[in-house]
Amino acid sequence: MKVFKAAIYHFSYGKPGNPYIRKDNELLLKFARTIGYVDVDTYYDYRTTRDEHVELDRLLSQIDEYDALFVMNYYNLNRNTLMALGIIKMLHDKGIKVYSVNESTYLFEDTADFNHPLNVVTYYCHWGDHPDEESTLIRNETLKMFVEKKTFWNLVGQFSDEMSRGHVGWQEQFENLMNEKDRFDIILVPSFRSLNWQTSYFCRFKEKLQKDIYALQGGLLRKEHIV
Repeated sequence: MKVFKAAIYHFSYGKPGNPYIRKDNELLLKFARTIGYVDVDTYYDYRTTRDEHVELDRLLSQIDEYDALFVMNYYNLNRNTLMALGIIKMLHDKGIKVYSVNESTYLFEDTADFNHPLNVVTYYCHWGDHPDEESTLIRNETLKMFVEKKTFWNLVGQFSDEMSRGHVGWQEQFENLMNEKDRFDIILVPSFRSLNWQTSYFCRFKEKLQKDIYALQGGLLRKEHIV
């Protein structure tokens, strides 16, 4: 009988032996065993800078040895949304499940259901040092044309924000979108980083929305909690 094997990955700016690190490790190990993984290896990066991920690189180089990966939060994999989701999708495509203690399990698909009259809203956030209304208009028109030409969806709203490069915080139009989430079935975006470039904020937004998200560059990220 096959024995399923899992890996735990976590990072901290603290020192080895820190009680918070031990607590996180115990929680991750308990989570893995609760799901049924008894053969578990642990990888930790004790970073002094944001770019240090020696143990993560080592784990990914031998990831085919494992059936599942457990993390506290998806931003542990990378603080950049596209980088973190890229790792999760790569593992998903390999058939390796990725579990987070604090977030739902992410399930990717290449395409969405374009043939049914779903209600859709579009969202785009421009991240830059200066506002770019022309770029935002072009993006919104591109999303609108995609809906009209490629799907049978009903466009019920378009939302867009202008944010400073590297900034995280209150996105007014995205808040308006969330307040109207009962009106739509799916969100269309240019890329997943359109919600927020930082993984922790992206995950927070996704958990609040509980909607399918289709990215022109990225495919479909489903809303369901898949175990």
